[in-house]
Amino acid sequence: MKPKVCFLIDDDNEDAEIFGYALEGTGLLYSLNTAANGKDAIAYLSSGEYMPDYIFMDLVMPGMPALECLATMRTMPLLHQVPIIVSSSSYYLTSDELVLKANATHFFVKPVNIEHLTRIIIKILEGKESSFLLE
Repeated sequence: MKPKVCFLIDDDNEDAEIFGYALEGTGLLYSLNTAANGKDAIAYLSSGEYMPDYIFMDLVMPGMPALECLATMRTMPLLHQVPIIVSSSSYYLTSDELVLKANATHFFVKPVNIEHLTRIIIKILEGKESSFLLE
């Protein structure tokens, strides 16, 4: 079985570490690369040297706003079909609507425990999740 190639865009090192533990907990084969902000992510993805199967990104990051980063990624021909999953530690009533309009595949509020995050990641990577708002 081919490893799932995941790309995480998150400025919070602790959240990125938790994501890594959750991904490891899936028991699936994977590779994970990261970027700390949207600008670095776009530069990395634009190089053409790296093609993720899934992109996970934080909604609130310094520098380039996440929605601008998402919109830029959606203009890149190689990323048109790549699922982009946006998450946030805080939820505002309009967050999911804005993310949906920016053409994200899924949105979820970051769970407080690794087990819950692991279950969300498994559903996504196994293609068992079709709803936009994940819980």
